[in-house]
Amino acid sequence: MDKSHQYYYADGNVVIAVENKLFRLHRSRLADHCGFFVQLVVPGLGAGPGSSSATHENGVGYGGERWIVDGCPVYHVPAELRAHDFQCLLQVLERPLMYAKEWPAQTTATALLRAAHALRCEAVLAFAKECLAAYWGNGLPPQAPSYSDTLFPAPLSTAPSSDAHPEAPAEHMYREALSVILLARRYDVPRVLKRAFYELIASAEFWAALNADRRQIPLYEDDLLRLYNARHVLEQRWREAVVVAPCVNEKDKSTCRQDLCSVRRYVSPTEMWRSMVLQSGLVEDGARDPMRYELLGGLKKESRDRWCPWCLREWEEMMAQKRKEWWALLGGLMHLSD
Repeated sequence: MDKSHQYYYADGNVVIAVENKLFRLHRSRLADHCGFFVQLVVPGLGAGPGSSSATHENGVGYGGERWIVDGCPVYHVPAELRAHDFQCLLQVLERPLMYAKEWPAQTTATALLRAAHALRCEAVLAFAKECLAAYWGNGLPPQAPSYSDTLFPAPLSTAPSSDAHPEAPAEHMYREALSVILLARRYDVPRVLKRAFYELIASAEFWAALNADRRQIPLYEDDLLRLYNARHVLEQRWREAVVVAPCVNEKDKSTCRQDLCSVRRYVSPTEMWRSMVLQSGLVEDGARDPMRYELLGGLKKESRDRWCPWCLREWEEMMAQKRKEWWALLGGLMHLSD
């Protein structure tokens, strides 16, 4: 076995063997933070003054009933724990403020999750769960881009953000989503599930992979049936919503108060909007990713410009409200507890 270059302390009094790596650490510190070591690492076990042991390669010997390395008793961790994950955990225990300003990468958070769970390190486990949930939106829907923001630019802000959480990426790859679903179920991180399942719904690659070989998709049959149904329901809700014209009352008259809005002169604004959207060929593209798809920017300029910026903004606000409703609906469709 190799000794860790970073975590093999000369004054350590216990050696932890993880895979093919040895870590010489402090017994009391391990027991303070990790429940796994409270009963495993018992003072007095192992070689002491005057004890005899046969020394082997890398200083490993055998004294009584326990392996000895450099005069310290050796303890083994659960077999599933990886040396890399354990080292990530030690970094947090040895430097508790290292992530005070900048959160760890998702791969590091996942390593912390595995190690903290295996060793029952509750504080680090809670931190890793919080970080992973933040990378997957904390149960919130993905942010849809806004066309009307280009028409009504927001004032620049120089104030620093008060949110210390990492931002969730705009989109995740489907293999990443599959991995996080398995992690969430094994380590109890329910807040990532809705976003992860939505990424599968919106991924053409996922559906192609599923159709090509069901065996490569590590999900239960119930999950797949719910995904099929959720995709169908969200597609239908999208198709129904995008053809609804903005600023139009029940009598099919424009309610826009802007004098420059040309739609006010049309006999049937509803039919004009519906035709514009359906003839664009974008409805089915958006149906594949209804939570994120930005339709207005893809419309023909001459058609879109018949509607004033205030009409377009109202349509996007209507769609934002619909997306909130769809997101709440998705939890039920996937049998998730929000």
